[in-house]
Amino acid sequence: MTHTIDQLIVFAITLTIIVSCGESRELERLLFDTDPEKYGYIITFPNGGDVLDTHSEYLLSWEFGSKTSDRVDIYYSIDSGDSWSFLAKNELNDGAFTWTTPYLFQSAQYCLIKIEDAGDILEYDISDEFFTIIPDPESLICGDEMSSTGSGVVTSPAGGIAINLGTTTIVNWTFSGPGQVNILLYSENIYIATLQGWAINDGEYNFSASSSLSPGACYQIVIMNPYDSSDYIVGPYFTIQ
Repeated sequence: MTHTIDQLIVFAITLTIIVSCGESRELERLLFDTDPEKYGYIITFPNGGDVLDTHSEYLLSWEFGSKTSDRVDIYYSIDSGDSWSFLAKNELNDGAFTWTTPYLFQSAQYCLIKIEDAGDILEYDISDEFFTIIPDPESLICGDEMSSTGSGVVTSPAGGIAINLGTTTIVNWTFSGPGQVNILLYSENIYIATLQGWAINDGEYNFSASSSLSPGACYQIVIMNPYDSSDYIVGPYFTIQ
């Protein structure tokens, strides 16, 4: 198949527009220059399709060319790039960084790494495809939940949900106890902390998952009668990560 000069010009302009709009940095590299040294960064691991274990050490690696500075900022995302978390700031640009993956108690299938030049935020690379971080199966095994002795139910946090450290979630319950209650945090049926003592028994409390808590999959909310510690209701297991 042959093309006229005008068709080729239109094709070249179209490709230039695609690249200038940020649709494909890899396409730009392939079409307009074959020398990677003229580009900033190329992530080599993890670059897509990899399966990593939670809370485990891995060596991130990347290539870099003459357009880079001697320092980089490194990020990761577990939600396909909708949000990014810092791994390292102003890290030496030597093509490698040892990363301990985050504590996760549910598989994250849409993970990405981003290497960004510390001196030029427009010079960066992102993993070509998603990689996965999987939890340790042993960390997901919780013992039988202790039974409630009182009348009522904890409806939130719902069983199996994950709450991120440093965030706030609403605790909801119904409890036929007195007008005030103690709101307690347990882990696998063991007392951890009193979230609020003598709280009004109105069925709602804003729970802040303190960053000082240890990640775990077996947390519970217990609503207790402050006059009678044998009178309480127990919520289902949930995860703090």
